[in-house]
Amino acid sequence: MTAPATGTYGMQWSPTATLRRASDGTPIADQSIFLVATGVAPTTGTFAAVGTTNGAGVAQFAGPALVPGTYAFRAYFGQVVTLPGGNVDGRSAIYGGQQSASATQTIGRAPLTIRANDASRPFGAANPTFTGTITGLVFGDNITATYATTATPTSPLGTYDITPTPIDPDGKLGNYTLTIVKGKLTVTPAAIVFTTNRDGNNEIYVMGADGSAQTRLTNNTKSDTGPVFSPDGKRIAFVSDRDGTAEIYTMGSDGTAVARLTTNKNFDGTPSYSPDGAKIAFTSDRDGNLEIYVMNANGTGQTRLTNSGQADFNPAFSPDGTKIIFTSTRSGNAELWIMNANGTSPTRLTTNMAIDSGAVWSSTNRIAFASRRDGNLEIYAIDPNGANLARLTNNTTPDINPDWSADGTKIAFSSFRDGNFEIYVMNANGSGQTRLTNKAGADTQPDLR
Repeated sequence: MTAPATGTYGMQWSPTATLRRASDGTPIADQSIFLVATGVAPTTGTFAAVGTTNGAGVAQFAGPALVPGTYAFRAYFGQVVTLPGGNVDGRSAIYGGQQSASATQTIGRAPLTIRANDASRPFGAANPTFTGTITGLVFGDNITATYATTATPTSPLGTYDITPTPIDPDGKLGNYTLTIVKGKLTVTPAAIVFTTNRDGNNEIYVMGADGSAQTRLTNNTKSDTGPVFSPDGKRIAFVSDRDGTAEIYTMGSDGTAVARLTTNKNFDGTPSYSPDGAKIAFTSDRDGNLEIYVMNANGTGQTRLTNSGQADFNPAFSPDGTKIIFTSTRSGNAELWIMNANGTSPTRLTTNMAIDSGAVWSSTNRIAFASRRDGNLEIYAIDPNGANLARLTNNTTPDINPDWSADGTKIAFSSFRDGNFEIYVMNANGSGQTRLTNKAGADTQPDLR
């Protein structure tokens, strides 16, 4: 099927074309066809034809196409251009004559996609620098993008859109069909929650693992202390006397959704989550002396576990949830004891004439605690069977409140070594001790995710 020698035709153009003889359709290797497109080239590139000899020129448009539109071409030397994937007036081949044949090419908008990459950050931290990708640009067009979100450092936990905005200083965006793909910013719980009186009374703050983005969660005229993360990091249990007596509360890890769990005229404190987050062990003197209790994470089912007649306090679950370690004076001075999670079979772990207290159990089955056994309160670690005791800190001032990271590789603690209680972190073997806070007032009771 042969097009007339002259005329204009609508067509769709494929990236390559092959010259063929009109008589038998065989490829022509020693001739070429010259395509003319009013001085511009298609947005998708040039179109090479087979053969460039005899001065016929190459099959391409002469310059860059700056806008979508319709452009003409001409065929010389009686050759034919076959259009794989396209057509002219419904035909798959165009045959040119000595006077040339012409048709038209419609240049459509090129597809352009601007996609924002996903990102995450802990609650309280500044947003990271957002990035993205741009695909589909041609001819070096200078189109870039910015990426932004509505989330601020105090926005609640959750996901937020990261929206790309194109920047087009040269006015080339009209040549493209634009697709915008938003990314997601995930706000995760902060790494460390702690108690501080830097604002005049005890309040609860969170911060990053490196001490960055220190953010206040509670704000009242009473005392809020002893914060601990739930295992999934979504809730924080803490102690507050905001309603008159020390009671246990929980809140979201962004400070929202506060809920009171205990209601007594006496002290309820030192909450500690079970590994599955379903239970909270705590200390209460509601029955006349300090004893260990357990309750569901919503405050129901409060049950007494110890009844020694002496002070039992500071409970913490084992990593498998079957045991609880606690401090007790039942042997005459404060020592560490381990019992089953239901309160049975209490067994003494430490034996010395000094104070051992504040024990926490790691996911790697080590127990960190504070002890005065060497004359000053320091941080130690021990196995649950009493073996492999190791002193981790060595200062002339107190080091207290140890807490393990979730993976058991780090310990956060409070230290007075610089003349004020501040939060520090160290490796599980005591190396790499690093100060995280440096504020007026005491920063204590860190809980490390």
